[in-house]
Amino acid sequence: MDPGAIFGLAVTAGQIVKYVYDIATELKNAPQHICDLCDELIEIQNVLGRISSTLKFEAGTPLTSSYNDKTFRDTMNTTRGLLEDLLDYLKKAKPGSYKQRLSWLWNKKEIEDIKRKIELNKPGERQRKEALRQWLGGYDSSPIHAKLLTQHEPGTGSWFVTNGKLSEWLQQATNGESHYPTLFWLQGISGSGKSCLMAYAIEKLLQRWEAFPDRIILYFHCSFQDNSSQSITGLLGSLISQICDADPDLWDTIRKDHKEDPNSEVSSKVASQEILSKLFRRLSKKFKRVLIFLDAPNETPEPGKIIGALLTAAAEQHTAMQICISSTPELEMKSIADKHTFWTVKMDDPGQEKDMSNYAKSRIEKSISLRSLNPQLKNEIVQTLMAKADGSFRYIECHLSALAQKDCVSHIKAALASLPPSLNKHYADVLRGMPTDSVSQARIRRLLRLITVQTRHLTIKELEEAIVVDWSQGLSLLEDDRILPGKMNEYLRLCGSLVQYDSETQTATLAHSSVKEFLQSNEIAADQSLQNIIPGPISFMMQHLLRVCLGYLLLPAFSTGYQLDVSARAERHTKWPLLKYCAESLEFYWQESWKLGPLPDDVVGMLKTLCGSNYMTNGGYWGTYLEQTCPQYIPHPGASHRLLTPLGYAAGRGWNFMVMFMIEHGMTQDLDTPSSFSALPPLLRATCYRQEDTAAILLNAGALVVDCINGTSPGVWWGHCSPNLKSIISQFQTQQMLTQIDPIQAQNMYQPYFYHSGLVGTHPTGA
Repeated sequence: MDPGAIFGLAVTAGQIVKYVYDIATELKNAPQHICDLCDELIEIQNVLGRISSTLKFEAGTPLTSSYNDKTFRDTMNTTRGLLEDLLDYLKKAKPGSYKQRLSWLWNKKEIEDIKRKIELNKPGERQRKEALRQWLGGYDSSPIHAKLLTQHEPGTGSWFVTNGKLSEWLQQATNGESHYPTLFWLQGISGSGKSCLMAYAIEKLLQRWEAFPDRIILYFHCSFQDNSSQSITGLLGSLISQICDADPDLWDTIRKDHKEDPNSEVSSKVASQEILSKLFRRLSKKFKRVLIFLDAPNETPEPGKIIGALLTAAAEQHTAMQICISSTPELEMKSIADKHTFWTVKMDDPGQEKDMSNYAKSRIEKSISLRSLNPQLKNEIVQTLMAKADGSFRYIECHLSALAQKDCVSHIKAALASLPPSLNKHYADVLRGMPTDSVSQARIRRLLRLITVQTRHLTIKELEEAIVVDWSQGLSLLEDDRILPGKMNEYLRLCGSLVQYDSETQTATLAHSSVKEFLQSNEIAADQSLQNIIPGPISFMMQHLLRVCLGYLLLPAFSTGYQLDVSARAERHTKWPLLKYCAESLEFYWQESWKLGPLPDDVVGMLKTLCGSNYMTNGGYWGTYLEQTCPQYIPHPGASHRLLTPLGYAAGRGWNFMVMFMIEHGMTQDLDTPSSFSALPPLLRATCYRQEDTAAILLNAGALVVDCINGTSPGVWWGHCSPNLKSIISQFQTQQMLTQIDPIQAQNMYQPYFYHSGLVGTHPTGA
């Protein structure tokens, strides 16, 4: 961050104070809220001045980077905007005008709003709010929302929003009807424009409800391309964040919940579904009307549970809560919402057909090559596309893009005469147009596997690495094996309408959810002409990505374990761009592959190598993995404890599949011994983090409660176990056995952990 820019902000704050002072010389007896505002501005001027001085003094040193992270830059940008707005306002209103009006600038409420904005955007406050946001773990779907709005064609969608069923449904709650329908279901095939319609409806209603502070609109867009958008916790965390952003004072109300959560000390741990559900129900009661838009839950593994979480909240509210959902017809809404009344609107309204026609005409006029065609041919294109689209905007979009690439009118007419009858047939034609050489087909096949089941959007550099990892040829990746610059973009171009590339983020994804449906359909699996290019069934793709992650994590370069030096870690990331993705995604691919059946022998061997390497120097491969996923567990130089073991790590996170794998394969050396980090055995880690199912698995495997609590206070531990967990433990060890341990031995190495987790109120050392 430029020291001069920050110094400029300090000067701006000073100018504002001077303007207020000038006004004060003409208008006596300044109200207290004006004085408070000056105090805030003088304080922020001093803070900015100190930061500016520090940056100048430390210029060129590593300390400067601490002022260059995203949170700090966002804080400074927000502060700049706030101060500049205030200064502009004061410059336009000269002191003399206030003397004539005999009144102070701004009323008390306006001053309070300004002060609150200043307070919320102070660096410390922003960081505390960011910590709360991370704890909530909500998925931010606003980028999806913004993109959908750019795709919306002006003039379309009014049949749904303005005078359609949506307005009628909302009006029932507005009129105070006691049995208004809770749910509104917008139903349509994949590619029919449901998501764009939802985004448009959200924006229109936000404008209408802006004048009603007791109403709130929340939204969430699920995405088949991002796992974080497919969970109940991701949904609830997002809705809570939106509520708190609408009323920033509510951030303070959830700080207590954050402190009381025993898992909040673990930076990678988000609040549990139970905590989030209670928070959402509590905070949403602050409003008389709550309207929630949930888009594309059909793109999640368990849509019924996601919708059910919202319906449970709606059933317990004293406020009017309504939920608008868009999805494909396959969603079994009747079984999901059997106790709730709901309206269904299908995307076959005459207004929708008109919108599709207008969309096609608009796209033609925006195309450099198509807009020059004669009116008759343009009309023929629109009519032909409308006849075959069967309600799919996506079909129109794909074929207009293909027609725009033709180099003459005769080729456009020929393509128009041979349009495939469905979207799936179009996708199949794209695959048939791929290169026929084995190397290109193998590359594209791997590329499609990678982006079909990616856990987040992969960058070009990550794809270049992932596409060449070959565990079957030995765990190595030579410089000569890597993809040359520009070749990955060429492979993406060959994928045509199956894939889209974002030049801004340099990431690649499947172009649409309908592409994923096609790649996993029985139709493509039965087409023998495509067997050399299709990515295969979902089970095969999951195991393929699991092998990619393991093969990469087990490269010889990572056998040296974790790096303590920050610059060495940065150098490692530069040289091995796929490392972080493989570490972060291993859990997902492992768990999903575990669900699908027994793991292949080669995968089992690689997993055993990874988990068994923690006794090597710096934890070996396991140490490298932990460095990427949970760097807070890496021992500092001179620390008395060793690296957190795989079994202890899995127990604390509740990864039952990993715990069961290690038990099944005899990797239980630390079952009854400390897992090193904080000197906690796996069973104690599982119980402290309320992982009840994991605790039961460990107890069944032979973990002894008496060994787990030996030397600690049984009253502390037993008193903070949940009733269900007590019941589980009592099956193996009686409560009487627990009370036989001498409570005088309570002040040992376990007690500090309980203190930091919020399980006891006083640190044994008195800290």
